[in-house]
Amino acid sequence: MSKVKTVIGSDSVEQFLINEWSQNISNLESIKGGEISQAFSFEDNEGSYVIKVRKIREIHKMRRPFHKEFLAHQYITSKDKSIPIPKVLKYGTYLEDEEVKYIYCICEKHKGSFVHLFQENKQKKVDKSLINMLKKIHCIELPKTNNYGNWSNFKEAGSSSWKVYFSHEIQRCKRFLQEAIKEGNYETVFIEDAIKKLKTLLKYCIEKRYLVHSDYGFDNVLANSEGEITAVFDWEHSLIGDFVYDIAWLDYWEEKETTYAELYRNSTGVSCNLDYTSYDERLQFYKLYQGITAALFFIDSGQEGELLRTKKRVETML
Repeated sequence: MSKVKTVIGSDSVEQFLINEWSQNISNLESIKGGEISQAFSFEDNEGSYVIKVRKIREIHKMRRPFHKEFLAHQYITSKDKSIPIPKVLKYGTYLEDEEVKYIYCICEKHKGSFVHLFQENKQKKVDKSLINMLKKIHCIELPKTNNYGNWSNFKEAGSSSWKVYFSHEIQRCKRFLQEAIKEGNYETVFIEDAIKKLKTLLKYCIEKRYLVHSDYGFDNVLANSEGEITAVFDWEHSLIGDFVYDIAWLDYWEEKETTYAELYRNSTGVSCNLDYTSYDERLQFYKLYQGITAALFFIDSGQEGELLRTKKRVETML
């Protein structure tokens, strides 16, 4: 198990909910999935909910992931109510002392199962819905600013261009890699080679602005038995930039006979001004970047088996 995964007992969570939410808590159950937060479903006399708890690490102390989840629901559903983002009802500090801080978020519970759990006979229908919902997200109208990258609200993001954002990301990866080399004996040559390749592909990135989920699918999207998407959550890493990033993410984490890149480009359910210029090169750039960041995460979280699998995957892209 990842050493950065939040681990907290159900008894602790139940007592917290009794103190902070309702005296009538029932059916508290742990939800599997996620690399960082720990989630539980529960009920009270009014409805069904999910509480997510996560430990804030020193390197992430300035992030406000659950506030971003709150803003995502507020803004996106005001533009398109058909995008089912669970409403955030409460968030804040779960526990804090001199050594550690935990934060929490309580949101509405939506029915459905994680999209990657559907059997093959239903997967095609789920994939079609998954792609159509993703296009709706990419077609959301954004405020008319010139900012790119990680947003703090929908009018503000940290970089003056998409290429500048990724230039900074490449430098961040290089710094993280140097720290990893200092701290342990890892096979890192493939990461160095991948970073060099990224620099040659950066020129293909476009400067049009779209809403990017950045962690779409798998454990962050639910679907019902009819294959319809019922929830899209976990907007912590959401960006303003190139929509192709999300498509590359789907293809990086799940190799399929028919790629999500093909499904997306050929789908006709939703349409807006999507720019497919240098589509293949952009896909390669983002998948390579995602492989690098996955490798660095697995080094940081002590998951050597996953690191080895990532190494093999990245080497096929070089």
